[in-house]
Amino acid sequence: MIVSCNKWMWIVLVIVFYACESKKEQFLPSPIIDTAIVKGGELTLQVRYFNLYDRSKNQIEIDGEVVSYEIVRERGNLFVVSMNEDIFNDYTFARMITFSNSFGSTQKQIFSPEYPIIKEIIPARAYPGDTITIEGDHLHFKKDLSILFPTSNGDYIVGKIVDGDNYTLKIIVPENAVSGSLLYRNRLGKSDKFMGLLTADLEIKVK
Repeated sequence: MIVSCNKWMWIVLVIVFYACESKKEQFLPSPIIDTAIVKGGELTLQVRYFNLYDRSKNQIEIDGEVVSYEIVRERGNLFVVSMNEDIFNDYTFARMITFSNSFGSTQKQIFSPEYPIIKEIIPARAYPGDTITIEGDHLHFKKDLSILFPTSNGDYIVGKIVDGDNYTLKIIVPENAVSGSLLYRNRLGKSDKFMGLLTADLEIKVK
């Protein structure tokens, strides 16, 4: 009788244990991608709230395509994706990473170290003939760079770059420019592919 009671006690404990585990899994939050590091064809993700209960339900997509991966260290939540080719190349400078744990998903856009980013235009309002400053990262000054200003007829006119570096550009607002989105354009080498094609708004004041 005692043996039978012990047996049933263990069964109850096992049921309770699995019920608790299932309950934990039920409330697993959507994953959070803390970091994404690219080195050639290798992408390393550090992810919180990945699915420990059924690892096969963790899914990684790059630009909508499901990719295979390796869990390097569960304690650090590190996942490594190895591609057959470089993740960034002459024609791809941004990627969208999606991580799913079957309860939710999250996305993180990653950029090539060579991808230009415009952060701010100073001042945000200017007259034709004024010098404005564009601040950003990887602006690739002196690499066949053009800053284009919109005109009233729908075309663009080139602004003269008077100074700059990788983080700052100083440009003279051309005559006939109107308020709208400035176009940052950068061609690399002999490729016709735009390496940077970014817009940022500037209000042009009338004298």
